[in-house]
This record gives sequence, structure tokens and C-alpha cells, in this order.
Amino acid sequence: MQSVVAKSAGFASLAALSFLAGCGDKNAEEAADSKPYVLQTDWYAQPETGGFFHASLQGFYSDEGVNLDVKPSNPQMINAQMVASGQADFGITRIEDILMARARGMPLLAVSVYFQRSPLALMLHESNPANSIPELDEHTVMLQLGKPFHLWMERHFDIKLRAVPHDYGIQRFMADESKEFVQQAYLTNEPYQVEKADIDLKLLPLADAGYQTFLCVYTREEFAAEHPEVVKAVVRASARGWQDYLNGDASATNDLLVELNPVLKPDHVEWGRKQIINYHLVDGDYQWDESFYAIDPSRTRTQFELLRDLEMVPADLDWKAAISNSFLPESLN
Repeated sequence: MQSVVAKSAGFASLAALSFLAGCGDKNAEEAADSKPYVLQTDWYAQPETGGFFHASLQGFYSDEGVNLDVKPSNPQMINAQMVASGQADFGITRIEDILMARARGMPLLAVSVYFQRSPLALMLHESNPANSIPELDEHTVMLQLGKPFHLWMERHFDIKLRAVPHDYGIQRFMADESKEFVQQAYLTNEPYQVEKADIDLKLLPLADAGYQTFLCVYTREEFAAEHPEVVKAVVRASARGWQDYLNGDASATNDLLVELNPVLKPDHVEWGRKQIINYHLVDGDYQWDESFYAIDPSRTRTQFELLRDLEMVPADLDWKAAISNSFLPESLN
């Protein structure tokens, strides 16, 4: 049985959110353009990108007058470069990646948030006495070495992890007889496989520990300036897709995700979708002023300051230029 070390504060239900389809100007010349645009996701087809595939499958982009292809990715693709170079028109990633890309000269612009809360977590055996990140000082943790969240944990909690490189599997965790092994996980992925093996676990979500990242839809500045109505249409349709995927009938989209990524099992996809709902990854925590699809400048500044202090971006980087809420419908802005 899974137990979760998480905030007990209540979250607003996604079902309580309202979104009116087609609230923008569908007759705008750019939004009616038949040119096929591309939204490049950041990984293989999976529940974490289900809202975009749902919007495509249900015709929400077409409803907005936009011909948009939603394409799965793979580890060999460098999506930021694809968007920056015009090989794709939209991408999805963490806000830190946008800031670091801009520091490298890529004029990327975040135009909406699709995950207000990060699905990143640390996965522990249920019998592990640690119930918080500070208690993992000097513990062995398998994760992506040197990523901002890794360095943030050590810096924020004044601890030192015995970090080992992530092998992108769960075999070491499942075979660990000492029950002391800890690894990075997604709330929507690895725990499913561990639970299926009848191994008891608990999760420490990084968002609950104070890590302020969020996952956003982005484009390049030039595209946003030249095609603002297309950007607005994609933002509206994507928001509608996420709301309907999480609150409506997701069966056809789940089938599509399995078709696009045969490694997935149907029950895994539905389990992941429910994790997105249960952890309020899309709508966020309203007690922390997180709101559906809107970008919070203060959280962007927090992540910039983290990257600056870690010397991952220059101190004079204009972080405000990396985000814009101007493409959101008024009801979401």
C-alpha cells in the first residue's frame, strides 16, 4: 500500500474550474491559418502530456481554427533547439529550462503553465524512517546529478546527499534488501510499477518541500510577435484539453497514448491520470496562489534567483522577458 508524505491542506478541485471553449476571436486571420503548426512534447506519449493529445484528438485545436500536430519526443531530441530554430512552434518544459535556454541565446517565451506543481518526488521504502528531505542528509539517493532540483535540495536544507547517477529504472529500488535506497521519481510514473510489485513505498513530493518550479508551454519570441492569435488559440485549446482530459471521458486519449507508446499499459495510463488529479498538478495549490494555467512572476523570479546563485545563468539575465500571460483568456489571467 502506498503512503504519501504530503501537505494536508486542501486543494481546489479541477471540477470547480470553469473554462468556456472558444472564448477568443476564432475569426482572427492568423488563428484561421491552415498552416500545420507543431507542438513538440518533452518525452514519449504519457499521461503527463495527456491534455495536449486530448485537445488534438477531440478537435479542440481545430475548433480554434488552428491546424496543430502534437508530437511525442524521445531522449535524442533537444526540444528547446527545435523550437528556437523553427523546427517546432511550441514546446513544453520546466521554467528553469526556459531561463537557461535564454542564457544561451535562445529567445524562448513561456506563454502558459500546464503543471502548476512539479511531479518530481523522492521515492522511499515505507520502512525508511526518513519522512522529509532534511532527514536524507548523507543518504544515498539516485537522481539526475547536477540538475537544479538536486542542487536546490542540498542548498535549501543544508544537507549533503550521496548522489548517484539516475539509471532511469526501478530495479535497484525494488531489489534493495536494506530498504534504505532512495531515488528520484515522478508521482505519475515509477510508483505505479513499484506498487504493482507489492512493494510498500512513500513519496516526498518536491513541490510540498517548497521547490517552486512549474511546467510551461513555450514558443519563440518571434513567433509570438508574428502570430499572437495562433498562440492565444493554442493556449485556449490546450487549457480546454487539460480540463476535459482530467474531468471528462479520457478513454479514447488513454488508448491513443498506449498506441503511441506501447510500453505503457492501459491501467498505468489511467493510474497516472488520477495521480495528476489527486496531486493537483494542473490546477495547483490555491493557498500558494497557484492558479490554473497562469504564470506566477514571483515563482519565476524565485527560480531565476536559484539558477543565478548556482551560477547556471548570469546575474543580469532578464527573467521577466521569459514569461508572458498576455496570451491567456481574461478568465484565466
